[in-house]
Order: sequence, then structure tokens, then C-alpha cells
Amino acid sequence: MVTVSLCMIVKNEEDVLGRCLESAKDIFDEIIIIDTGSTDKTKEIASRYTDKIYDFEWIDDFAAARNFAFSKGTCDYKFWLDADDVISETNREKLIKLKAVADGSVGVFRMYYGIVFDEKGNCTYKYYRGRMFLAKLHPIWKGRVHETCTTQTAGISIDTDIEIYHKKKTAENHTPRNLRILKNEIESGSTDPRTQYYYSRELMYSGDYKAQIKMAEIFLENPAGWYVNKISACQDLAFAKMKTGDTDGQIRALVRSFSYGAPTGEVCCDIGKFFSKRDTKTAIFWYETALLLKPDYNSGAFINEDCYGYIPAIELCVLYYGKKDYKKASEMNDLAAQFKPANASVLYNKSLFDKINNEISQNE
Repeated sequence: MVTVSLCMIVKNEEDVLGRCLESAKDIFDEIIIIDTGSTDKTKEIASRYTDKIYDFEWIDDFAAARNFAFSKGTCDYKFWLDADDVISETNREKLIKLKAVADGSVGVFRMYYGIVFDEKGNCTYKYYRGRMFLAKLHPIWKGRVHETCTTQTAGISIDTDIEIYHKKKTAENHTPRNLRILKNEIESGSTDPRTQYYYSRELMYSGDYKAQIKMAEIFLENPAGWYVNKISACQDLAFAKMKTGDTDGQIRALVRSFSYGAPTGEVCCDIGKFFSKRDTKTAIFWYETALLLKPDYNSGAFINEDCYGYIPAIELCVLYYGKKDYKKASEMNDLAAQFKPANASVLYNKSLFDKINNEISQNE
């Protein structure tokens, strides 16, 4: 069995911190809380779970704060959570079992990070992140915002089936803060591809599509960029082109993604959506292609599971209905129901096809 330090950075998290720590208690051997300037009851809530609470002056640098948090951990492994993260009971049990069997030979344990949920609370959008790091490999965080952690010495990395859920209670808009930090990095001369990628994304979130397009092109031309980020950047670029009325540029950006890697369900669905009001046959081809693909969680990309099942199925239902191919449309709705049986659109479509089938039977 190994020991694990939970290391967190927080600021004004009174609405969510108790929920997080309640789900994490009894798993970790120590809990480290780094407060970067709270003015609410964050520290008071944290004190119910740990006495290892430290202050860190905020300097617009998440990596610096996380490195300080890791420096306070004394256990075999360092584990991070955000205040609005939650560990379900099932995943609590998995973590406890992992601690029991781990022997310190693995450098990094990667775990799913679930960030989007459907109406039933099921996670539909997740990706792998390094979550638990062997202390003796000296893990270090890099990046002022959208930070990432790597070990300074090579070690074995293991992908687990453990899921951590990111569940915000309020719709906070961090774009102005992130834009400020990333803009300063770019204006200071940074050519780091990760900074370019995330700056482009934050420009998109802010609605500055012209600036986003410019930064996305700079990132895509950077030979050091990570291929999964380049595929994602092509999707973002296509969105910006659509928003600025450049439909030719929109489809070119999506097709450009193929120069960086194999088609993904997400890109296929975007192309299908592009053609859905232009060319039904082509739209059907791309949605059917999406259904043939499997999400590659090991790639580290952001995965929208709906793009490999529910979305192409329900869109194909609509497209075949428009072609008056009610049999095929009904089959696609049945397929969509396999992914989301209680979905309102699925249930409405089912009642519609039942009605159509009854009318056909009566006329035979």
C-alpha cells in the first residue's frame, strides 16, 4: 500500500469545497489546501477536514500555485482535485483499492475527467488527465492557465477506469481572467503551442472570432503543437469561420483536421451538420461514418461520447425522415434510444413512427 497526499488550490469556494472534501475524505493520507486569497468561508470549511492550510499570494499563475501545493505533500504520491470536483462512491471504492495494490512502481496514474453531463446525470464528455503522481519522480506543473503536470524523470504511466467528475454549481465565466493571463504570455513573446492553442480557445469563448482565427492559424502552423489539439483547433476554427460568414472556410477547416490525424466522431458530426441543409446524401455519409468510429480515450483528446452514438443516430433519423424513408428513420431512432432511452426527442419520434406505422397498416 502507498500513501497519497491530496493537494488542492482554492479561492472563494465556499459553495463547493465541502462537497468535494466530503467525497474525498477517508481516501487520502493527508489533505493539503492552498488558499490564494479567499474572502468567504473557504478556509473555515477546509479546516473541518484538515489542519494543513497554507496561504499563497496569487500571481496569475496556476502552475506556480499547484507546484506550491505539491511541495507541501509528504506522501508517496501527489493527487490533485479542484474544489468543484466530486468523487462518486463507486470511484471512491476504486481509489481505495488502487491505493491498496499500488507499490510505487507506477509514475503516473491517469484518470478520466468528466466535465459534461446529460439530463440524467450521465457523463457524456470526458478525457484522460494525469491525476496521481509519484513524488520521487518530482512532478512539476507548467502553464499559467490550463496548466499541465509532468514528471521530471521518466516513469511508467497507467490509464485507469477511475472517473473524477467536474461539477460546477455556478456558471462562472473565467474567460476574462484566462484571456488576460494568456494575452500577457503571447505579448511577452511566448511561442509555446499550448499557450497559443488555449489563447485561441479563450478568444472563441469571448466572441472575438477574428482574433481567434488569427491565433488558430499561428498555432496550426507551429510544428511543435500536439496533434489532438490541432484537430480540436480545426473544429474551433471552423466554428469561427461559420460565425464570420465564411462557409467555404468552415468546411476547409474541418477537412484540414485530417492532415493531423484520423477522422474523429466529433469532426464527422461537425461535417455532417455542415451538409445537413446542403446535401442530404453527404450528411448521411458523415453521420454514418461517425457511428463506425470508437472514441480513443488514450489519445488524451476531449471526447464527446454522444458523437459516437446518440448524435449521429438522432441526426440520421431526421435526415431519413426528410427523405420519407420512415423505416430507416425509425431504425435510427431506435439506435438513438439505445444510448438515451428517456430522451425527449427519442420518445417523441417513437410516438410519431408508431402513428405512421399504424396508418400504413390501416391502409394495407
